[in-house]
Amino acid sequence: MAKVFAVVNQKGGVGKTTTSINLATAFAVVGKSTLMVDLDPQGNSSSGLGIAYAARSPDIYRVLVDNYPITEAIRSTCIPNLSIVPSTIDLSAAELGLAQMESREFVLKNCLLHATGYQYVFVDCPPSLGLLTINALAAAHSVIIPMQCEFFALEGLKHLMKTVNLVKKRLNPSLTIEGILLTMYDRRNNLSEQVEENIREHLRENVYKTVIPRNVRLSEAPSHGKPAIIYDYKCPGKGILELIGEESSGDVDTLTMEAPTRVRVNMLHPGRFQPRRRFDQASIKELAGSIARNGLIQPIIVRKDALGDRYEIIAGERRWRASIAAKLADVPVIIRNVSDSKCLEISVIENIQREDLTVLEEAESYKKLIDEFNHTHESLAAILGRSRSHITNILRILTLPDSVKRMISDRSISFGHARCLLGVENPEELAERILSSGMSVRETEAMVKDLQNHTDVVQATTVRIESFLPGRLDTEVRVRKSGKRLTINFISEEKCEDFFKMLDKL
Repeated sequence: MAKVFAVVNQKGGVGKTTTSINLATAFAVVGKSTLMVDLDPQGNSSSGLGIAYAARSPDIYRVLVDNYPITEAIRSTCIPNLSIVPSTIDLSAAELGLAQMESREFVLKNCLLHATGYQYVFVDCPPSLGLLTINALAAAHSVIIPMQCEFFALEGLKHLMKTVNLVKKRLNPSLTIEGILLTMYDRRNNLSEQVEENIREHLRENVYKTVIPRNVRLSEAPSHGKPAIIYDYKCPGKGILELIGEESSGDVDTLTMEAPTRVRVNMLHPGRFQPRRRFDQASIKELAGSIARNGLIQPIIVRKDALGDRYEIIAGERRWRASIAAKLADVPVIIRNVSDSKCLEISVIENIQREDLTVLEEAESYKKLIDEFNHTHESLAAILGRSRSHITNILRILTLPDSVKRMISDRSISFGHARCLLGVENPEELAERILSSGMSVRETEAMVKDLQNHTDVVQATTVRIESFLPGRLDTEVRVRKSGKRLTINFISEEKCEDFFKMLDKL
C-alpha cells in the first residue's frame, strides 16, 4: 500500500504546490512510483507538471463527486515514475456534493484504494480547512506543512495543528506530522531568522533542518510546466530533495536518470573540496538506520582520483559515512569526469541547498572559488542562485576575529548575530555578551545601535574637549579613549600652577 502525504496549510502562497510538485518529482527520479493528487481547484499542480487544461477530463472532481474510477483520471507526466490526478475549477463545487454523502470525510481515502502500483502519493491541498482538506487528512499517513517565514504564518499554524489533532482523534488515529518545512527563507532578512528561531524553539523536532530559500527559479518553473529541480538543477529551492529521508544531494546527475554503478564502499574516500568539516554523528546514526532498512536510494556522485584506482566523493559524503555505519558492502555511484573547480562548485551547491554549511564554511568556500578558480562575486551569484550582495556579506564574516569565527563555526551564534558585529569595536567582547545573555538577533541589533549612539556622543564630547580646553589652558590637550586618559601637555611649571589654581576655583 502506498504511503500518502498530505501537503497542507490553510494559508495561501506558502509553497504547498511547489513543495508537492518537487517532492513528488524527487521520489520519482530516484525510481519510486509516485502519484500526485491535485486537490486544489486552482489546478496549479496540474499546470506545473505540464497537464493542459483541455486534457484534464475526467478530473479529481469527477472522481470524488461523480464516482468516476480514479484509474481513468490518472495522467502520465513527462517525468518517469510520476503520474497525477489533475484538477479543474469544477473542484470548487465539490464540497457541496461531498456534504450530501455518507462517510463524506473518507471519499478520497476510498478512491485511493483503487490507485494501485504506487509507492507514494502526494496530495496538494487547497488553501482552506474545509471538507476537501479533511478528506486529505483522513486519507493520509503523514502531513507536511509548508510554512512561510513570516509572523502571520505562526498564527495560522496554531489553527492548523488543532485541525490535524482533531482529525487524528476522530477520523485517522494513525495520522502523524511528517514535518514543518520553512519556505521563502531569506538569509538577508533578519525577520526570516527570527521566525525560524521561534518555530524551532517551540516545535523542535517537528521542523525540518532543510529550509527552502527564496529563488526566482521556483517561480519561473511552473510557467514551463516543469518542477524546479528539473527546470534548473542549480536552483537552491531544490534542497527539498533532502526531505526524501536520505538527504539527497540534489545535483543534476541524479535527475538525468542515468543508471548508477555499484562500487565497494571501501573504494570511496572523502573529496578534497568538501567544504563541510563537521558531520553530526547522531544524524548519521539515524540515517544509517534508514539505509539499513531501505538501502541507499540516492547515488553518490564521484570521480576517479589522481591514481585512478579509487574514487573521490564529489557529493554524498554523509550518505557514504552512513552506509559504512549500516555495514553496506557496496553503494550506488555515478562517475563523473569533472575539473577541480567544478568539483568544488558542486560540493558547495550541494551543501548550501541543504543549509548544512555553517556561515563560516560557506564564506571560506566562496573565498576558495574566488582565489583559486578566478570566480567573481557576480559569477558566484549566478552559479549558486544567490544575490551578489549575499555573496559579499557572507565574505565579510571572514574579517571578524578568530574567536568570533569559532563561535560561528560551532553555531553558538548565528549569521544574523555575526552580521551585527561587522564594523564595531571589540566584537569579541560583544560576542561573549551575546552568548552569555542568550540574546536574539533583534536584541543584538538594539545593543549595537545603542553602543554606536554612545560612541557618537563620546566622539562629539572628545571634539569639544580637544577644541575648548587648549584655548583656556593655552596648551595641547589630547583624549585617549583606548587608555581612558585625558592628557594635558604643559610648556612650563607656571602654566601647570595656573591649571591647578583653576581647579581650586571649581
